[in-house]
Amino acid sequence: GTKTFKEVYHEFNNPIQLEASVNRFLKEYNESNESNEQMNLILFKDAIEHVVKILRIIKTPNGHCLLVGMGGLGRGSLTCLSAFIAEYKIFSIEVSKDYSYNKNWVEDLQNLMKLCGFEDLPTVFIFRDSQIFVEEVLEDISTFLNKGAVASVFNAEDKSALIDSIGMDFPNETGHLSASEKFEFFLSRCRENIHLSLCFSPVDKQFRSRLRNFPSLINCSSFDWFLEWPKEALHSVAVTVLGDGPGIKNEISQISQVFVQMHEDSKELSKKYQEELRKFYYVTPTS
Repeated sequence: GTKTFKEVYHEFNNPIQLEASVNRFLKEYNESNESNEQMNLILFKDAIEHVVKILRIIKTPNGHCLLVGMGGLGRGSLTCLSAFIAEYKIFSIEVSKDYSYNKNWVEDLQNLMKLCGFEDLPTVFIFRDSQIFVEEVLEDISTFLNKGAVASVFNAEDKSALIDSIGMDFPNETGHLSASEKFEFFLSRCRENIHLSLCFSPVDKQFRSRLRNFPSLINCSSFDWFLEWPKEALHSVAVTVLGDGPGIKNEISQISQVFVQMHEDSKELSKKYQEELRKFYYVTPTS
């Protein structure tokens, strides 16, 4: 019989079929999510290549990815699609002005680890550099990359309750184990199931210093650089967006080319702005 996705890994040399497959998964993703969570993506060649890269990384044991690029290039959305294709859960946090390390961050990490440790669900944790509210969170991120879990988020009381739950939920696997071995059993399941997708911007002033201070970001993750969209990608996006426009069917390609040229001109002006005034203005597809 036909093998499932999980059993097949080989070189894909039919780009047309690949594009159709990824778009089919995108359609299935949108059909399975509420309207406010649906993604209106236009999957041009570069975007599909990123999906393939991210998918390959998170399907690797202990695989974590560092997606480097400016905002608006689709890092988070393409991670969500890749996780859906892999049949993984998505986990993310919401950082507000009242979000604190000792309460909210620790609680979120506990929930992530319980999701993976108890329910045995492969999960992708999407974390953005804009969510670094204190530098201490990068120490925990580094521990995830190094060890696959952050045992320190459980204090003595939480750890004791966790060990009791492990014994009740997994009597066959842990009935003969000591308390410390039961906790290690829990951590091992976390290591097997947690994958990080770190979305960082290279234009952030702290990007370089964070890589120096936390070398695990480099040593324990796979890089995927999100570079500027090529003209072909900009044109295909414009054509798709204008496709439903009334009365412009015959002029869509020409109008799309105008949009592409405006985007390219904006990039050139931003370079001139930098040279003359020593100020940066970054042009992205969403700006």
